[in-house]
Amino acid sequence: MLRAANCSVSKALAFVLMVYLCLAARTAHAETVAVRPTSAATVSIASDLEILEDPSGQMSLSDVMGAPHGSFKPADTDRPAFGISRGAAWTRVEVDLSQDPERANRRAQFSAIHPDTVSFFIVDSAGNVLRTYTGGLDIPGSSTYRKFSVAIGDLGTDHFTLYARMTTHYISTLTQFLITAQEETRAEIAVERVLWPLFGAMALAVVFCLLLWAYLREPVYGYGFAVVFSVFIAAQPYVNIDRLLWPETLQNGDFTRFVHLGGSGLVHGFGLMFTSYFLNIPARQPRLHTVVQITALTMICMVLTTGFVASYSFFPVTVISLAIATILITIMIVGAFRAKMRAAVTYAIVAAPFMICLVLTNIASYYVLTEHPISISLAVIALTLLVVGITLSLADGFRENLESKVQERTAELSVANEALREAHEAKNRMLGVVAHDLRNPLSGIRAAAQVLIEIPLEESKRETLLRTIRDGADVTLSMTEDLLDVAAIREGKVELVPDSIDLSRLVESRADLFRMTARAKNIELRLDLARIPPVWADPKRAAQVLDNLVSNAVKYSPHDGQVTIELRAIDGRARLSVIDQGQGIPADEIDGIFEPFERASPQPTGGERSIGLGLAIVKRLMEAQNGEIRVQSALGKGSRFEVFLPFATTVVHDVTANTTTARELTMDSKDTPGALSPA
Repeated sequence: MLRAANCSVSKALAFVLMVYLCLAARTAHAETVAVRPTSAATVSIASDLEILEDPSGQMSLSDVMGAPHGSFKPADTDRPAFGISRGAAWTRVEVDLSQDPERANRRAQFSAIHPDTVSFFIVDSAGNVLRTYTGGLDIPGSSTYRKFSVAIGDLGTDHFTLYARMTTHYISTLTQFLITAQEETRAEIAVERVLWPLFGAMALAVVFCLLLWAYLREPVYGYGFAVVFSVFIAAQPYVNIDRLLWPETLQNGDFTRFVHLGGSGLVHGFGLMFTSYFLNIPARQPRLHTVVQITALTMICMVLTTGFVASYSFFPVTVISLAIATILITIMIVGAFRAKMRAAVTYAIVAAPFMICLVLTNIASYYVLTEHPISISLAVIALTLLVVGITLSLADGFRENLESKVQERTAELSVANEALREAHEAKNRMLGVVAHDLRNPLSGIRAAAQVLIEIPLEESKRETLLRTIRDGADVTLSMTEDLLDVAAIREGKVELVPDSIDLSRLVESRADLFRMTARAKNIELRLDLARIPPVWADPKRAAQVLDNLVSNAVKYSPHDGQVTIELRAIDGRARLSVIDQGQGIPADEIDGIFEPFERASPQPTGGERSIGLGLAIVKRLMEAQNGEIRVQSALGKGSRFEVFLPFATTVVHDVTANTTTARELTMDSKDTPGALSPA
């Protein structure tokens, strides 16, 4: 057992020794091997870099050159990258240009995303500083496209050490190359060829989304435009295109940091609102939408008011807003997927890559992960995908909106066509009814007139024929008046001038006329009139309603029957009833008797004519005067028609001006051409 333990200890010591030897060998390699370009190609010196972190940011070049052995650590990768939230980072590498065919054109290039400062120090073997260079956000006009370079081929020596120092408030990829001047120029041109079309497309997307919002005025289009515009602004400092577009006065570190971080915060806030409306959260989950609204508003205000100060802190406001936005957007997307919304898939495809890139990039700034240089390209792709995706989604929504409006308009046209068809049929029916009902009285008038002209008759027979002509003319006149009323009401030319009227006096004043009509069939007209307050109605139209009801009662009552006119005060209104002992109306026909040109199956008992407009006109006249008409009838038991009118004391009108506005009647678009309603 002791032997086994000793064996284990020996193995452990051997493993530790191997690790130590490997590290020592690696350190020796880093200290002794220099970068030696042997062709015109660009040479990456990342794998040969040594990195020294300076948390205080106070170390000078002399301090770095005199740093204790082991202070510099190997980069451990061909593409080293890390974020610096505080302090500075130093790198060093030995360079030997003795075998470089492009020695005269060789430059050292440093690549980082908007560092505050980048400084190069070229030191010979004796410790002399041969050349220095400083660029970055805080150095106006220093460079473009996050590339910083210095000439190293004209130093007078082929052997030197290249030191570089960087400070930043961004997450920065720290890479270095030995590149020729020609290759550097070609690389910048290649970047321009990509960036200008990219940002041109983004600008077009911004304009397109703005036009959509201006046309449709819907929240989802407004917030979509806000997101696209915020991405367009925030992305410019990210890829350094601000150095080409912005005036020099705005190209300073403080303003650029504020625009980038503030723009990022606006993307988060407006992105929340866009997500909510795009996934229809207000209709499906109103409480969640309220939370999103409050959060987004707070987030936007917080970023705009404190983003500048927070950009210098260890934990920027944008990180907080990103975390909150990511959580809420995830909740909304999951809910949309659970609701099986098609929009959820579209939004996930558009937003997920962008959100993932943002999260990983922010995590990298706190050393939890290291940012790989390829993530810059992925971030640009994600930004582009977000802008294009939102733009296409809004365009698709616009297309669906147009299709919906076309469908609605088509449905409206279909309804209108159906109404026109019904109107055409009603017109034909009306013409048929009018022609049929007018033919008989006109034929009688013509026949009687012809007899009077051609045949000499006794006085008594002449009087009979003249009465026939008069009765036929009365029928024709009545029908014509009904048709004229319908035409006038359809054109809105019938005016109501309400006034205070005594219904009992109105009935009594027309009683003799009613009795004359009833006498032809030996029908008794009975009045049962209670004394009630005056009503508010148009006197002429109230008389027309009464005439129509009494005329119908006499028309459908049997000979030797009775018609009663009753007046009562019921429930704060006047009730005028016309009661007959006629044939009654079948229950299934009662609803149709108030429709134009509709007549019940019972026939007038004296051969009288009707074109079916009287009750339709009565109903519309009553409704226009805040009144009502009801009917109670049973087959073989007669009918009772009741009209209700408001008392004058209950109607509000302009007393001071002592005038009442005339009301017009028009045809109701929902009725057939004979139907009437108050305008």
